[in-house]
Amino acid sequence: MKFPKAIIFSLIISLGSFIDLNPLHAAVTATSIYNLGYPVGLAEDSSGNIFIVDDHNDNVSKQGIVVVPAASGTLFGQSVTAGTPLTLVEVALAAGVAVSSTGTLMWSLQNGNIYALANSSRNVFGVSVSANTTTLISAGTGLKGPLDFDSTGNLFGVALATGAFSVLPVASGTLYGIPVIANTSEEIFSNGSHWFWDLALDSAGNIFVADGWGLQGVFVMPISTGSLYGQSVTANTFSRVTPLGTAQYAGIDIDASNVLFVNTYFGLTKALSSTTKTVFQTNLIANVVSSLNSTSGYIDQGLLVTSNGDLITGGPANTYRLVAAADVTPPDSSTIEAEMAAALAAQRTAEALREAEKKAARTEISNGFFKFKAPTLQQFKTAEIFGVTEKNFLSVNKELLSLPLDESTKISVVERVANKYRILDAICVGDKFRTIYTQDLISVGLIPKEYQAGITHSLRSLPIADRNEYLKIYVAIDKQIALNKIRNERMRLIRLKYK
Repeated sequence: MKFPKAIIFSLIISLGSFIDLNPLHAAVTATSIYNLGYPVGLAEDSSGNIFIVDDHNDNVSKQGIVVVPAASGTLFGQSVTAGTPLTLVEVALAAGVAVSSTGTLMWSLQNGNIYALANSSRNVFGVSVSANTTTLISAGTGLKGPLDFDSTGNLFGVALATGAFSVLPVASGTLYGIPVIANTSEEIFSNGSHWFWDLALDSAGNIFVADGWGLQGVFVMPISTGSLYGQSVTANTFSRVTPLGTAQYAGIDIDASNVLFVNTYFGLTKALSSTTKTVFQTNLIANVVSSLNSTSGYIDQGLLVTSNGDLITGGPANTYRLVAAADVTPPDSSTIEAEMAAALAAQRTAEALREAEKKAARTEISNGFFKFKAPTLQQFKTAEIFGVTEKNFLSVNKELLSLPLDESTKISVVERVANKYRILDAICVGDKFRTIYTQDLISVGLIPKEYQAGITHSLRSLPIADRNEYLKIYVAIDKQIALNKIRNERMRLIRLKYK
C-alpha cells in the first residue's frame, strides 16, 4: 500500500516515540514573558496583549491579573510598556481570565465572584461599568476557575479542581439542554468523579474540558449531535474525547481553525485536528493526536494559542511564549514507507498493552484490600495512580488500610488519598506549594470549605520549617480552624448584643 507523501510525514511526527525525529524539527524560540510558574488562567485580546492570572505569588502585591502588553501606551487607564508585565488588578485568589469580543476584561475569583474592566463605559451582563473601573458583575457564581467566551458572548467557567462548570449567559433561553436566565449563573454539568482544570470552546460552541486528576482526559459537551474529531457525539451529552485517551491534562485551548491543543502535566503539548494540516512544526493527520515535541520542558499548567499561532504556556518556574521557526523539508517518503506501517502497528499495540496493564493493576489494588494487602509502589505506578512516592508510600497505605472496605476498594478513593499526599508533599517543600490551590485542599479533605481562604493564607504564610512534616501541617490547620471558630463565635455574640 502506498501512502501520500504528506500523510507519511504526518505519521513520522505522530510516531516520534518509535523513530528518531530530531533532524526533522526546526528551532523553537522560548521566551519567558513573566516569572510565574503554573498560571491557571491565560487570555489574549485583539491587540495581542496577554493577560495572566497570578493567584499565588509570594509577592502579595503582584497577585491578581497581570498584563504583558504588546505595545507601549495606555491600557485601561494605566501606562504600559511593551513586553513589561504589569499587575493591572491586585486581588487575592484570582482563578480565571477572559476577554470579550468588545475588549472587556473579565476575571473570576475562587469564591465565584466575577469582575469586569473596560476601556469605555458599557453594560456588561446587565451591570453598568464605567471606563477603567473595576466592577463586580456577579457574586458567588459557579465560575470559580478558568474562563472562556463563546461566539455569542456567553461566559463559561469551571469550578477549579472540581467536576463542575457553569455559564453566565447574555440572554435567557436554553444552553446544552439547561434553561438559563440572562445575567444569572447556571451550572451546566457536575460530576464529582472529575477534576476539571481548564476549559475551551470551539467556533461552534462545543465545550472542551481538561480533567487533571479525576477520570483524567479531555471531555466535551457537544452543542449538537454529529461527529467531532472522528467520533460520534450526542448533543448535550458529556463524553470523553477518545483520541486523547486517559492522561492528566492541565491547560487546554483551541485555535481559530478548531485545532485542539492540550498540555499534559510535566510533559508535552498535544494537538488534535479534524483535518490534515501543519501546526507548530508538526504535520497532523486528521483525528490523530500528535505531540509537539519541541515544547518539552516549557509546559505544564496553563495554555493559550495566540492569534498568530504562538503558544503561551506555564512551565514550572515561568510563563513562556513559544514561537516555532519554519518547517524543514521531510526525507523522501520512498525510504521510510515500510517503517511507517510497522511503527503505526507498534504504537497501537503498545497503547493497548499499557491500557490493559493499567486496568489489571487497578483491579489488583482493589482486590488486595479485601485481604488487607497493601499495594506496592510499582502497582501504583502501573495503575497510573499519581502522587504516591517512596517518601509517602507508607503513609498512603496506612491511611488506605484504615478505611472501611467499601471505601478502600474504590479506585476513586485510592486516587483521592494518593492525591492528598501529593498535596501534603508539595506543602512541605518550599516553592512547590505554589502549585496547590484552595480547591485542592478542600477536594481531598484537608481543610473545610467554610474556612478555606483563612487556612490557605495561613499555610502559605508559614515558614518552611513549620510545614515540612505532615504532622506540622495538620497542627497548623487545626489551629487555624480553632481560631476561625473563636472569631465566628465572637462575631455572633456581638451581633446578638447589638441586635
